[in-house]
Amino acid sequence: MSDRFNEYATYIIKSINLRQNQSVEIVTPSECVYFAERLLKELLSYTHDIYLTITNSKREDNPHLDDSFYDRMIEKEFVRITITSPFTLSRDNYYLDLQSAKLKDYFHKNISQRTMVAIPNNKWASNLGITLGELLDKIVNIALRENKLSKYIDKLYDLDIRYLHIKTGIGTDLLIETIKGFKFNTGILKTKKGIEFKANIPSLEIYTSPSKYGVIGKIVGSKPLYIKDRLIGTFQLEFNEGKVIKSIGLDSVLRLDDSMYYLGEIGLAEYDDEVFCSTIIDENLSTHIALGNSYKFGIPSKYHDDLNYSEYHVDLPIGTSDMLIEAKDKEGNIITIFKDGNFIFE
Repeated sequence: MSDRFNEYATYIIKSINLRQNQSVEIVTPSECVYFAERLLKELLSYTHDIYLTITNSKREDNPHLDDSFYDRMIEKEFVRITITSPFTLSRDNYYLDLQSAKLKDYFHKNISQRTMVAIPNNKWASNLGITLGELLDKIVNIALRENKLSKYIDKLYDLDIRYLHIKTGIGTDLLIETIKGFKFNTGILKTKKGIEFKANIPSLEIYTSPSKYGVIGKIVGSKPLYIKDRLIGTFQLEFNEGKVIKSIGLDSVLRLDDSMYYLGEIGLAEYDDEVFCSTIIDENLSTHIALGNSYKFGIPSKYHDDLNYSEYHVDLPIGTSDMLIEAKDKEGNIITIFKDGNFIFE
C-alpha cells in the first residue's frame, strides 16, 4: 500500500504542475493526515514553505492560522491542495475561514494552482465494505485514467449545440438549453502565468454551464449523494423555465439559498456502475448536473448574465447504463452523442 500512496502523491504534485519554491497549503480532515504527511514529504523536494491545515481539529493544531495568514499566502501566490474524504468528523471550527470572499476571488481568477483530491479514510472504506488499501487502489486507478472525452471538445464545439436532451430508464427526461457559442471544458485549467493544472483529481468529465432559465423536465438520481455529513440515497427534481418546481430528497440543498433552485453545470462522463458515495469520484463516473454556481469557462463573456451565480455548487449524478443524450444543433438536426451510458459521437 505504501507504494500506491507514493505513486498517488507523485501524481498529485505532477497534476498541479508545482514549481520550485512555491508556497503550498495542504487542507485536510484529521482522518487523512496520514496521507497529507506523506504528501508533505514528497513536496519537500520542491519547497519548504508548506503548511498543513486540519479542518476538523482544535485551533491549537493549526498554529499558523493567524488573522493575516491568508493575506501573506495570497501575496506569495500560494498553491492549495484540498483533500476531500466523506464520512469524516464534522467541521466545527468557526475560526477556519477557508472560503472567505478574498480567497474565493483568488482561486476563481486562477492566480495560482489548486486542486481537490480524493483520499480514503477507514470509515469510508468500511462503509463500502472494503479495506483502506482496496479503496486506495480503486481511487488511484480511477485518477490515472485518461479523460477520453477531452479530445472531442473541438468536434462538439463545431456542432454548435443549442440543446441537450438527457434520458434514462429510471426516469430522467431533461431538456437543457446551452449558451450560444459555448465550449466544453475539462478539469485542466491555466493560471494567469500560463501554468496548467488539474483542478480535480480524478477528472474524467467535460462540462459547461447551461442557460439559467432554459431547463425543463425531470431528473432522477442514479447514485447516492453524500453532502453535509448526510447520505441521500434517492433524489428527484422537476424543472420548469430553469427553476426547480418539485423536489424529493433535496429540500435541504435547495434551502441553502434561492440560487440553488437553478442549474450551474452539466457535466458529461461515461458511466461506471461502481458507487463511492463521494461526489468528486461519482461525478467523474456518471453524467451529472449541478445546482448552484455556474462556471464561466468556455462561455462567451457577453452571455455571462445568462448564468446562475451562487455561494454553493452541488453535483448530482444522473447517468445510467442506458442513458441517451441527444444534441440539437442550430439547424435543428438531432445528433446522438451518448448511448447506453457511453460517448459515441466521433
